[in-house]
Amino acid sequence: AAVPFLRPCDLRVLPDAADPLRAGVEAIYRQVLEGLKARRKEGQAMIVTGHLYLTGTRLSDMSERKILGGNLHALESSLFPDELAYVALGHLHFAQIVGNRDTVRYAGSPLPLDVTEADYDHQVCLVDLEGEQVSEVRTLSIPRTVEIVTIPKKGAATPEAVEEMILALPARDDAVDPELRPYLHVKVNRRVPDYWSRLERLLEGKAARLVKFAVEEEGRPAASPADLEAQVLEMLKEEDVFRRCYEQTHGEVPPPEVMAAFFELVEEARRIERGAE
Repeated sequence: AAVPFLRPCDLRVLPDAADPLRAGVEAIYRQVLEGLKARRKEGQAMIVTGHLYLTGTRLSDMSERKILGGNLHALESSLFPDELAYVALGHLHFAQIVGNRDTVRYAGSPLPLDVTEADYDHQVCLVDLEGEQVSEVRTLSIPRTVEIVTIPKKGAATPEAVEEMILALPARDDAVDPELRPYLHVKVNRRVPDYWSRLERLLEGKAARLVKFAVEEEGRPAASPADLEAQVLEMLKEEDVFRRCYEQTHGEVPPPEVMAAFFELVEEARRIERGAE
């Protein structure tokens, strides 16, 4: 049974439920599992795939999109009964077992989708079946073809310290395929005007390619509307911009149903964009 990513518009409206979005997803999975059991023949293993977020799991720091309006709508692993042989889950990039059940897993993304995932053990899961049950689950690590370099490795450094570390990076080898040159992630502890251009000048002749830099200021209060205008938009997710604009206009955080509508619009815009390419 293969269940795709479920958008709010795919769900049946259950107005009496405490959380209509969660209840809608649970209703679809119940229906799918009932159909699976009805079609299953004796001796066959039941395998389910799904694209959703379950409670008690680890999210990537930056790169995972919120689904169904965010983590408030995470579902319980009890959604999948023990009689299922294996449950292969998608959405979370960090490979992990769910609820201490070896046969309910996120295999994780096959490669880093953001520089914050540099230390993940990206993998695939090889599942061996014997009749109705899983006999073994093996994880196969995926080789990293492009290195991710983070400066500094932990926390953030002063712009001056960052520049010294960049100057110490290996020189570029023009015999190496440019697509295999390392990605560079830089974190500084204070804002510097036109810092991206400054970093790129320092990287001339170096092997690393600058793909992201972030400002991590210690003790900085929450950004005001005026601060928001000064931030580099490339460092913000669309949901961050929407949340802050909503808070500025309404004086409160957007409720779950508003965020659910926003995520649905974003997904629809991405679908239209993909169709136009």
